[in-house]
Amino acid sequence: MDIEKLSLNQRNILGLFDKEQYLSVGKIAKLLKIPHPTAKQSINRLLEYKMVDRQGIGKGTFYFRNDENVILDTLGNKLVKVYRGKVAFTNLFKEIAQKLTKKDFYWSFAFREEYFDAEMRQFFASFHDELTHKGVEDKTIVHTSVKKEVLETYKNVPKLQIRFISQNVPTGMTIIKDMIVNLVWGDEPVAIAIFLPQVVKRYQDFFRDSWKKARK
Repeated sequence: MDIEKLSLNQRNILGLFDKEQYLSVGKIAKLLKIPHPTAKQSINRLLEYKMVDRQGIGKGTFYFRNDENVILDTLGNKLVKVYRGKVAFTNLFKEIAQKLTKKDFYWSFAFREEYFDAEMRQFFASFHDELTHKGVEDKTIVHTSVKKEVLETYKNVPKLQIRFISQNVPTGMTIIKDMIVNLVWGDEPVAIAIFLPQVVKRYQDFFRDSWKKARK
């Protein structure tokens, strides 16, 4: 899309992303001093042009500039998407929890050293508790070096099935029916979601094999 063909409000919104990584409609309206409906209409048009992307639900919805965050194939299908920062990271997991049902599964290769981070433990304990209430099949494979920390973290999530393995396996990886997510925790958490069916299938098979080898 040629930026010269955008309206003034649309160009001004794109300009805001030079200083702000994430913006809500309310914040756009406030910064540009335009009515809320005008801000909403302008950001929706930028969505149509694929110049911005959206995360979150309802009042938690926010927008970010779509530069290198999404990789598409030649048909426009989404192959890879990157979620940067705690807001994007948190909203990704909200979306995952929302879309999974009791017919679905959530498999993961757990973090290791990250389990010494109290915020990380609290975040994932709450997330797995939500999966329990929804009846989602929830399994995780954990390296034996953090067995104590993991058992303490999930002591109140009895439906989470945990097995331990001494071999080196991927860490911070989530596998569901239509994507895998590589996770990096830190001051600015990053989640890299991959949607290629052949890659998703390969990791599903790898998890099944690893689950058989791991111990309760």
